[in-house]
Amino acid sequence: MKNLLQDIKNYFNNNMVLYRLVLINVVVFICINFFDLFSFLFGWHFSLDRLMRSFFGLEAGISNFIWKPWTIVSYMFLHDDIFHILFNMLFLTWTGKLFSEYLGNQKLSATYFLGGICGGLFYMVAYQIFPAFANHDQAILIGASAGVLAVFFAAATLLPNYTTQLLFIGNIKLKFLAIIMFLLYAFSIPSGNAGGHIAHIGGALFGFVSIKFLQSGTDITKWFSKLFSFKSRSRKNMKVVYRSNENADEIYLNKQRMTQENLDRILDKINRSGFDSLTADEKDFLYKASGK
Repeated sequence: MKNLLQDIKNYFNNNMVLYRLVLINVVVFICINFFDLFSFLFGWHFSLDRLMRSFFGLEAGISNFIWKPWTIVSYMFLHDDIFHILFNMLFLTWTGKLFSEYLGNQKLSATYFLGGICGGLFYMVAYQIFPAFANHDQAILIGASAGVLAVFFAAATLLPNYTTQLLFIGNIKLKFLAIIMFLLYAFSIPSGNAGGHIAHIGGALFGFVSIKFLQSGTDITKWFSKLFSFKSRSRKNMKVVYRSNENADEIYLNKQRMTQENLDRILDKINRSGFDSLTADEKDFLYKASGK
């Protein structure tokens, strides 16, 4: 029993970032809907959902965004209904586990947030440049889909030949699933929820581009990871100074450089030949590098 509890604890610790994202989305959704339920039952004639959309949803108009810049992030934590949040959180849980297994928790959070931001920017720009969206500056975007799709498309780009099983379809490689989803979102723009589909495309493109840059040796999400790990990095630096080891910084940097080079080599091999082509040592290295 003790070992089982420890395994469960380790499982949640290893996926802490993923479950925090899911938890925040779910708690926000439940609180809003419980309030609106009581508002309806007691005849208060007040909708918290409408208020949250007004202050935290991302409006298409640039002038509106200037006055509410926080909405480029906050819109990701609002959802239309139970099916909207259910699909997003289930998809995030599945693809987030796969992503963090190979690239770790820090890159997961960076890809989720930057993908969501990219999707929001695509949405606003599209509403400014395409005549079809003229006079739609009051349109409001909500939902985590852009961030979720950024994580999925990043995983599909990193592991294109990874095979998953879908109900009624059977086994399908991630690269084919990603292509099908991208085309569906693009072709669905004229059919309704145009802003949402454009944001989906923006998030998907960010996930794809971020991995392509990573495979070429450039991590475009690194600045975001550094921004949110400043305290932990500061503590590491304090330990180095305390030991008064003149070569400690140089040794640490060399070790980090060798680790990154080895990781890049393994990721390139996965991209060329698939995960099954890795040796046992390479799989063990990748598992440890993911932060587990």
